[in-house]
Amino acid sequence: MEIKSFNLFTLVTNNEFINFYNFKNIFELSIVDLISNTSYFVIDDGIRGINKNSRVYIFIKDSPVSINEIINILINHYNNKKLNFEIKYINSNIKLDNSDKYIIQKNFKTMELELNNFLNFNSICIPEDIKISTIDISKNIDLRIDIQNSIFNSNDKKRRPIDKNYLYKELNSRYFLKDYCYVLFKDNKPIGYGQIIKDKNFYYLVNFGIIEEYRGKGYGNIFLNYVLNDIKKKNEINLLRLNVDNYNISAINLYKKIGFGEIFNTITLKSI
Repeated sequence: MEIKSFNLFTLVTNNEFINFYNFKNIFELSIVDLISNTSYFVIDDGIRGINKNSRVYIFIKDSPVSINEIINILINHYNNKKLNFEIKYINSNIKLDNSDKYIIQKNFKTMELELNNFLNFNSICIPEDIKISTIDISKNIDLRIDIQNSIFNSNDKKRRPIDKNYLYKELNSRYFLKDYCYVLFKDNKPIGYGQIIKDKNFYYLVNFGIIEEYRGKGYGNIFLNYVLNDIKKKNEINLLRLNVDNYNISAINLYKKIGFGEIFNTITLKSI
């Protein structure tokens, strides 16, 4: 693998600026972040990146690559063993091996659905013992805490349990949407939760899940179809995104079945 480095001037003269300008949207950077105290590099044709204060952003498209090999190249190139990495890739066969140089912090894919293309709900039959409704979180603080912690903290060590302080901050945050919080009940017992937030210019489905003992019974499919149908009827959101752990194959398959398509994948690595 060959690495080529650029400064801002050579970036322009080599007609590479537009490729790196796209980093602003891909990694949600400001234009100041993009051009201030930043070095640029290209590895082969399908791998581009920037190094900003020892945080390296890498975008990979249509390239089969070994992440470990790329990291070794960059560590040697910058003579810095303490680089941290955020990697996004599209249509690429990525090989990521365990390493004594870094720990994997995140490994997820971002998926997207145009609600105009969502037609599935009419074919879904909701059992009589199942009820789905929106709730006012401000009036159901304990319910929200209990259901979310039950869903995610039984086997997900990366997620911390939420508490009332967390929830009060969420209720007052810019991304919280009070009319888009959903609970799935079975025999009047809450067993599922999900909500929509607005992060910058995009709407995201977050905190979506079913309590472990009720998984594998089709409730997730019923719940997701209902939520998407309700969003579509409200006619305020056309494009919906979500992030899902790349190891959560059952969830990925559900989202694909519904109609979500993959946009890109993200891996973040922290040096040891």
